[in-house]
Amino acid sequence: MKRRTSKYANTILMVTAVMSTVPVHAGQLSPPTGSIAPTNRVQLDAQFISLPYTITQSGSYVLTSNLTGVSGQPGIQVSADNVTIDLNGFTLQGVSGSGAGIVSSTSPQHNVAILNGMIVNWAGHGIDLTNSSQSRIERVTVKGNGGHGILGGGQNGIIRGCIARGNVDRGIVVPNVSGNGSVGLVEGCVAAANGNGGILVWAGAVVSNCSALDNTGIGIIANNPGATIVNCTATNNTLIGISANGSSIRGCTSAYNGIHQIEVNSRAFVIENTCVASGPGTSTGAGIYVAGHRNRIEANDVVDNLRGIDVTGMNNLIIRNSASNNGMNYTIGPQNSAAQLLAPGSGFVSTDPWANFSY
Repeated sequence: MKRRTSKYANTILMVTAVMSTVPVHAGQLSPPTGSIAPTNRVQLDAQFISLPYTITQSGSYVLTSNLTGVSGQPGIQVSADNVTIDLNGFTLQGVSGSGAGIVSSTSPQHNVAILNGMIVNWAGHGIDLTNSSQSRIERVTVKGNGGHGILGGGQNGIIRGCIARGNVDRGIVVPNVSGNGSVGLVEGCVAAANGNGGILVWAGAVVSNCSALDNTGIGIIANNPGATIVNCTATNNTLIGISANGSSIRGCTSAYNGIHQIEVNSRAFVIENTCVASGPGTSTGAGIYVAGHRNRIEANDVVDNLRGIDVTGMNNLIIRNSASNNGMNYTIGPQNSAAQLLAPGSGFVSTDPWANFSY
């Protein structure tokens, strides 16, 4: 036992001696020479800044506290391109007499993004990016502002996942940029209880998977030809659910609005929508009202309206629709192309693929 212990002890001493001769290097303690590149992520905190605050350099800005405005001034003014404002779950709080919560300067701005927070109770618009193009507004709640909730997005802009509630004017507006239309996307947004309508877009815009409810006025409007409204819901608005001119309305539900559920003027496509009112005795309008010409009204279901499909214009095509329990299921003026009207009964069989139905 003594010899074995001695052997192991000698081995440990030899390993220790070898290791003591191997050089060991630590990392460099002094930083390299030269300036350190900035991260461009500027923190906006009530302990260090106050509103109004003007952004004059491109970069990323993040709120780390709530910020409160002052009378007569906007909250944050953007005067640079390529700016991201991350509200980071915090609130820009307006006061009586204040301006817009976030506003772009009078000169055109490009690539402005506003994300992740709340903008409430500003006397002007919640967000005003009228002079900005290719903007992105996502996951922002704008509430109780004195103008529109969101005015902006601009040419090729995106407004996604936002809530606009209780604003004095409209909830969301994508403006007509230099007469060229909106050419933007409004997706997955809610516009509720606003004072002058829910969502307004112009030519070239797409409104997708949005909801407009309880607004005074019209739920969703596409004001110029070339817009698309798809898979949206418009309910309990005081005037019209969805209104469009020269645009496509597809796969939407419009229900319990004050007058018409869907209204179009000319050259619109109204396809595969559901239009429901509270009953012909309480409804004052049509499930689908067609005032102009060259519209295609196809495969819609209209129920419980004063008039189901009401066409007062000329040269329209009305095919494959179904209507039930309206005061008058179909009211179609002269000089229109309407497929034959069928009222299916027991054992009904039809070989006409274009027929309109009453049931």
